[in-house]
Amino acid sequence: PLVIASNAGHEEIVRALINAGAQVDLSCGGDDYKRSALHDAALLNRFECVRLLLAAGANPNVRCTENSTPLHNAIRVAECSDVVELLLAGGAEVDPVDSDGLTPLLYGLSYDCSCSAIDALIKAGADVNFRSPHKVAPIHEAKNFEMMEKLILAGADVNAQDENGRTVL
Repeated sequence: PLVIASNAGHEEIVRALINAGAQVDLSCGGDDYKRSALHDAALLNRFECVRLLLAAGANPNVRCTENSTPLHNAIRVAECSDVVELLLAGGAEVDPVDSDGLTPLLYGLSYDCSCSAIDALIKAGADVNFRSPHKVAPIHEAKNFEMMEKLILAGADVNAQDENGRTVL
């Protein structure tokens, strides 16, 4: 019930379930994809539900079947900076690697999330030179000048090459 309530953004139900002793880190779903209430709340940008779950002791680094964290999920949403900042303030690791070998920064850049969310990750210490299994660096995923500038100012390697030897030029 907690996952369903978080998914739907029913804050009062989430609060009532937590007060009734619901396990905040309990995962649900089928064998192919299990996730926690925090995963769903983060993915759907349910700020108040994320806040309630973290306040109740939800693990901000809980992993789902794909080994992704709530931060991976949050960063997929275009206007997610408030939830990203809330997760980071709640103790989320800034550079967890999922089963595809990607960090939240790479996800955010590839999903074209807001610059303010990317900024929050960089300010929290995200590795701007992390490489995916295909040697893709965050600078390869920058979709616009503002994102590129933020990465360069944070120390991104402008000569980074992917597995095919391509640079951002």
